[in-house]
Amino acid sequence: MATKKILKLARSCKELFAIADTEYRREFPEVGGSRVTNSTLFGYVFDKMQSLFGVINWAKVARATVFDPAEVDCPDIRYTSSLTLPTSLYPAVNWEALEEFRAARKPDFVGIRRNVYLPFCVKLILTAFVLQLRNKLPLMVAGGDELPEDAPAAFDPKELLYPNGTNAPEDLGDDLDPEVFDRAERARAAAVAVTAETGLF
Repeated sequence: MATKKILKLARSCKELFAIADTEYRREFPEVGGSRVTNSTLFGYVFDKMQSLFGVINWAKVARATVFDPAEVDCPDIRYTSSLTLPTSLYPAVNWEALEEFRAARKPDFVGIRRNVYLPFCVKLILTAFVLQLRNKLPLMVAGGDELPEDAPAAFDPKELLYPNGTNAPEDLGDDLDPEVFDRAERARAAAVAVTAETGLF
């Protein structure tokens, strides 16, 4: 059953929801000029970001400056918004899911004196979404280290095989065998070894 809650969010959430609205309309142009509620937008963002929840550096997301505070068009100290979860479009994004997110994030803020309230969680998820759009989302790798900015090629075999994006076959799908990466990496390593041995370059 859907439950409505009134949340007093950070002022920046007004702008974050506006960006989510733009992206939602870009992905679903059939919406046209119809109003999209913050509840639907939050369900959309949560659903988009959920697969990354475990690898995001949330402490850095919390410290990220997405907007100049002076540019936020919200005259009040807080941005008050109602969220009704779940929505018909995103039935899995409910208050229980948000509570699970909150519980999972508490260890990320130990020692920072940051209470992980639900409004704070909403802002975190919205901020992560916008940072992802800007290719600035801080991610973690095994061992807790932050993912280097030049790491995408290590996770996308197509980027390694076709680095400039112009010579990739048009019918190259997203289901590329991961072993292609291993083979390509071995081939590149072998080429480097040969180069070093022969002194060709």
